[in-house]
Amino acid sequence: MDPRRLWMISGVLPPRQLLCEGVDLSPGEASALAARGLLHPLMPGLWSPVCPDPPLRAWAAGLHLRPGTREQAVICGLSAAWVHGAAAAPRTLEIAAARGARRLHPLELLHVQRRYLGHTRYEDQRIGPVRVSTPLRTAVDLARGPQTPAARSALATLMLHPRLRVSPEAIALALRAQPRLSARDRALAALREVAGALPPPDAARSDAAPELTASGSPDGAHRSLITDPARGGIR
Repeated sequence: MDPRRLWMISGVLPPRQLLCEGVDLSPGEASALAARGLLHPLMPGLWSPVCPDPPLRAWAAGLHLRPGTREQAVICGLSAAWVHGAAAAPRTLEIAAARGARRLHPLELLHVQRRYLGHTRYEDQRIGPVRVSTPLRTAVDLARGPQTPAARSALATLMLHPRLRVSPEAIALALRAQPRLSARDRALAALREVAGALPPPDAARSDAAPELTASGSPDGAHRSLITDPARGGIR
């Protein structure tokens, strides 16, 4: 998309730390600077000379949405995990909206995929110009969605991230609290599998590698604390 159309869609000007191909530099210049480690990728065609943080990633997402969409929709799934710093930058922005929400503009549809999901007022937060599902709700959506390698990696990162630290037990409780959640058992099984492969808490805090058993899984004692119902783990 011509980057100038992003401004037409969003109605906002990006912060100075966000550089756009075709406006601030050419695609070739962006690739050359990125190869030298001087630019960090955001969404396609958008770069930053500083290491992106959640507000800057949220601004990059907000450029693809009209003002009305930004107010009605919540960035969710892997896109929300990216905003929080737990996943790679998406090529398509994933948003959730209630049924009956306004239709997306054809220019939005070039880079946006809408899902019909409901969020309570406790399950999204304002970051920059957009609403983003909370880390806990993001983890719930990843656990109950398709178990792709990217989704499993993002779910594990949300649980290990030093700033986010979403616990497996909290995710399990949130999954059980979801009304009319289909495939709840499958989601809980996926959560158990991902949580069971995490390094022990002490190793995660010290950035040390997890102690592996003969089968290649993290230490069995840690796994039992997470997955054994008798010890308060995920059921």
